[in-house]
Amino acid sequence: MTTVREAAEQLLKTSNAGREAIQRVMDVALNPAMCDRNTILLAWEREVGVFEARGAAARELAAALAGQQLELDITAPGAPAAVAMPTTLADWQREIHAYALAKGWWDKDNRTFGDICALFTTEISEAYEEWRAGHEVTEVRVEMGKPEGVPVELADVVIRILDYCGRKGIDLQAVMELKHRFNLTRAYRHGNKRV
Repeated sequence: MTTVREAAEQLLKTSNAGREAIQRVMDVALNPAMCDRNTILLAWEREVGVFEARGAAARELAAALAGQQLELDITAPGAPAAVAMPTTLADWQREIHAYALAKGWWDKDNRTFGDICALFTTEISEAYEEWRAGHEVTEVRVEMGKPEGVPVELADVVIRILDYCGRKGIDLQAVMELKHRFNLTRAYRHGNKRV
């Protein structure tokens, strides 16, 4: 496992990102008070990742910063490397909302619940438009570094919902468990509806 310092020193020798940018990331990574994964990865994205996410030395630094083994698969330019993904719905909710906060999406908290619901609907509409354009419902493709496709738009629906629940303090995982327990008590095709 490469240490943060070793990886940063190697990157300083080979990088186009600039000594100052790398030093700022190291300052964050080596400060115990600031050294959580989200802070480091946001610093990485802001300072270094957009310049050299694909370079070997940059990948080593990103891996060291994130505390991960060097098993990296960079699929989009500028994507931070070695990101350990959440494993529970509650973890995803925290991660997504923290990211939205860091990116300024809640700086002006003036959206109504109706606005939020409309944003959920726009993602569903985008999934439908992908299908109307002739793409298979399971197709995921990358265009100019950005994931596209019906599954990607469905993921965006979930991301928006999790972000909103994070904002409002709704424990969606607990609510889903509650609702699923109730659903398990229902009769076959309860309600006799056509669809």
